Amino acid sequence: MLKRIWLMLCILGLVFANSTYAADNAEEDVTENVAAIGFRYWIDGDASHLKDIEVSSDAIIDKVLKESIDIKDLAQGKHVLSYQMKGSDETFSKVYNVHFYIANLNTDETVETASPVLKYEYWIKDYSEMQTKDYTQEDIHISASLSDYIAGSYTLYYDAITESGDRSYGYKDFMLANAVDEDVADDNTVSMCQYWIDGDVAKMKFKELKEAESGFDLDVDVTGLAAGKHLLYYNLVCANGEWGKIMSKAFFVDDLSKLEDKEEENSPIIGFRRGFNDKVETGTITAAIEYSLPEAERNQMFDMMELASPAPMTVTFNQNLATMSLSTPVTYFLQFQDELGNWSEPAFVTEVVPFEITKEIKSLNVNSSVYVEGLSHADFDVVKFELSQAGTYNFSTLSTVSVALYKGTSYDAALLDKINAEEGYGRNMDTGTYYAIIYNQPNPGSFRITSAGVKSLTTPKITFDEDTKLVSISSSSEGAAIYYTTDGEEPTVASTLYEKPFKVERSRNVKAVAICEGYANSHIASYSLSSLEKDKCEPVEFEFDGRNLSMKTKTTGAKIYYTTDIKSEPSNLYSGVSFVLTEITTVKAIAKVDYMDASDVTSFTTPSVYDGKTATVKTPGSLKKAFDWCGGVPTTSLSTNRLYVNGDLNAEDITYIKGLTNVSILNMTAAQIETLADQAFASMPVLAVYLPSSLTSCGKEIFTGCKSLATVIWTSEKKMPANVLDGIGNPNLLLYVNRAELAPSGFGNVVTSGNSGGRALSITLSSVGENSTSYGNFYCPELFTADNISYTRSFEQTTAMGKEVKGQGWETIVLPFDVATISHVASSKEIKPFAALDSLGLSYENAKPFWLCYLKDNSFVDASYMQAGVPYVIAMPNNADYADRFNLNGKVTFSATNAKVDVTPLEQRMDDKFEPCYVYTPKNNSFLSLNVNQEYEGNQPGSLFAQNSFDIYPFEAYMPVGQVNTSRFYIGENRSNTTGIFAIPMKSDEGLQVWVDGSKLCLRGKNTAKVNIYSINGVLCKTIEVGSDITTVSDLYPGIYLVGKKKFVIK
Repeated sequence: MLKRIWLMLCILGLVFANSTYAADNAEEDVTENVAAIGFRYWIDGDASHLKDIEVSSDAIIDKVLKESIDIKDLAQGKHVLSYQMKGSDETFSKVYNVHFYIANLNTDETVETASPVLKYEYWIKDYSEMQTKDYTQEDIHISASLSDYIAGSYTLYYDAITESGDRSYGYKDFMLANAVDEDVADDNTVSMCQYWIDGDVAKMKFKELKEAESGFDLDVDVTGLAAGKHLLYYNLVCANGEWGKIMSKAFFVDDLSKLEDKEEENSPIIGFRRGFNDKVETGTITAAIEYSLPEAERNQMFDMMELASPAPMTVTFNQNLATMSLSTPVTYFLQFQDELGNWSEPAFVTEVVPFEITKEIKSLNVNSSVYVEGLSHADFDVVKFELSQAGTYNFSTLSTVSVALYKGTSYDAALLDKINAEEGYGRNMDTGTYYAIIYNQPNPGSFRITSAGVKSLTTPKITFDEDTKLVSISSSSEGAAIYYTTDGEEPTVASTLYEKPFKVERSRNVKAVAICEGYANSHIASYSLSSLEKDKCEPVEFEFDGRNLSMKTKTTGAKIYYTTDIKSEPSNLYSGVSFVLTEITTVKAIAKVDYMDASDVTSFTTPSVYDGKTATVKTPGSLKKAFDWCGGVPTTSLSTNRLYVNGDLNAEDITYIKGLTNVSILNMTAAQIETLADQAFASMPVLAVYLPSSLTSCGKEIFTGCKSLATVIWTSEKKMPANVLDGIGNPNLLLYVNRAELAPSGFGNVVTSGNSGGRALSITLSSVGENSTSYGNFYCPELFTADNISYTRSFEQTTAMGKEVKGQGWETIVLPFDVATISHVASSKEIKPFAALDSLGLSYENAKPFWLCYLKDNSFVDASYMQAGVPYVIAMPNNADYADRFNLNGKVTFSATNAKVDVTPLEQRMDDKFEPCYVYTPKNNSFLSLNVNQEYEGNQPGSLFAQNSFDIYPFEAYMPVGQVNTSRFYIGENRSNTTGIFAIPMKSDEGLQVWVDGSKLCLRGKNTAKVNIYSINGVLCKTIEVGSDITTVSDLYPGIYLVGKKKFVIK
């Protein structure tokens, strides 16, 4: 037995400190720790013998590495171990190289096992100072006092002594120097490095270092050095002048004499070797200094490996289809060899390749068999069978194959791995539905299930006489009937009954099965008459529905191969199940069967495709076909109703688009069409349209009747004609253009697009009436800043405040910009919320106040300003009993300058109790809306939020049912503040006299009018009619009351 002791000339523990490694990201210049799950290694640059090792998360990596490396075939002497750590993200670290030495060769063949090490010895200067220690652990730490040694170079010698007396020998050079004090402050910076070779201090050199440098390279001149091992010594000096420890690094100089007269030039490349996983090939090339692989060899195709245990598979079953998913790690390497026999460091490409294969499920009855085609690597077949009785069943095949069993959709790991063709496999089975996954079967075969106690018929024998062209079929099972086919179909009792030899003059595939009552069917035998003159397979036909491509041929049993690379030949096996294409693709396909000539190669280019988001058109006029797979219309919904259209369009495609009713955002920027006809998209229920950038002309009124339209994005570099946008009727329509001069003259609300956001000179928004030709929707697809922006609404509801009447005259409002100024149009006066006047300390007499509230928790509280995107309830004073100067009915304008307008959210939000709305939304059960301008169930207009009762218009707000958990929400009952309830002077307050007479309240006015009496908390207690005569109120409880602006105490 050959024994070897090997010595690594570095400490692996420094590299493998734990089971993580630093993965460097060159692009971002960052380092992160990645969990190590394994490593790969090779020796002496020979990557063709690369080994992969997996490790557990808690493994001691250096120990695993030492135990895993196979050195039994290595020659005595110096070697290089190269390795890479493998991370949990399937990437590999940089290549580490470790030099080691195979020593103490012992060729005693009588030694069966290596003798264990008992002791080790070590000494430094003189063998007389040798120390002996017991060997108790693998990693040895030697402690020696060096206090009596002067600075200089020394060698540590050591050897290991085995039980049989064998010794191994090694040494390690080191340098002893006066070290810097261990307590020197950490902030001392390194400023310089000095270095020399082999102790020749006279040739010492210096390198200045940058302050921020944490690592550095030394360019060492090795000219004149002898071949062999050398030592580089170096130490560092800090900016404060203190020197660090002297350190050394071993390096080797090659024997330059081997290069003869080629020292001034590179050695030519003469060969290569490359490998895919465990498959390696070598080759020679014409000697050259530089070499590029020929074009034909750059795109190599490799067979996938055989499927391993079925446990890594993911198999899903869907009706009559089974899909197997795998993520397979693959490694490709390439090396070059020069004339001197040296191999370059291997270049690696390692990836985890995911792939899926879908197959139709074959049905199999107990005591029957099913034919299985030859299965290539990473291919499989699937058989479904039902067991109505529990018991012992035998599985058998015609050749040794791998089988995985699923009960229902769950993998049964206890079943089997390989079925031996001669013995079969028996086991106890429960009742249920089973799937057998058959794989690793290179040749055609048969799969059979037999119940206990049932004998099986022998497989028929098929022979062919080349002279007579007669096919004969026989069975050794007495009484068995033989049924056969010649067209590739599986034989059954419905197939042709074999009675005598039959003539076959052209290439065919004969299949036969033996059947006899009381016996299990035989395996299916097959015989390919490929030596006869062959017919040609029928060409492949294609069926495509805009997403799913299927292929078929009229040749029974033929396999279809295809490619989506127009430059390559069809080589991918078609599973028989349609596959998805999401972009314009040309597919080439060919039909093959072993007893016929292959069909002609046919090709198919998708005319249009739709991937669920984008429709791309190759053939003008075919856009509609792209949606065949989803019922003829895009797969959009109310929340995700965007459609992108790319490619070449014509008038037929535009007509199809015009008829779509479930698209809100239509993006045709990348579509290729030069002209749009008059009323091209008339009455289309679209919210925003990106018109094609290829447009050179455009008809008039292309969006007439589009009630929902809010935004048009003109991406063409041609000026938009003046009448393109006629017939829309939306005062809030936004027009985006690349440059302001491309917009029609006189059109407002123009936004000029920009990389950092658009810009608008002036944006004017307003509410629209119910009878308008437009819903008045607002939609901002790209944020912009407006120099001036305003919104105007007319307020006409009668207002009345107080808890007793539950409040009335409220409306909801939300705006897309922060409001700076609010003005009453009729009076040309600035107005402010009550809360704003209070915060500024202004008198209501000197301003025109109104009510503004936002929802906090479950109550409306007063607001002093309006923020973009925040919903409010608002009420403008409007009551015949108010002093005229305080009524604010009519138009009110909200405005701002240099205002930012963010992108409008399209989805109906349901996150908060009060949500904004910029797009007309019909009433439904999902939200509560306010009864503006209409009574509801006896409640005054503007007082009640009710479920599924009122439509929501742009710039209004709603309450999601799921957030407020009620179908009714009264503003008056859910308003926590009383600001402004009794603050507006009434007409009756003018000339009104009020006084207290004991427990009575006395009132008298100039004119007959109604007067409100409030509690100190703002609750309306009583409304009475007061005239020129004294009116006495005697039924008030003791307390403080408010009439007009005065307080009165009733005792």
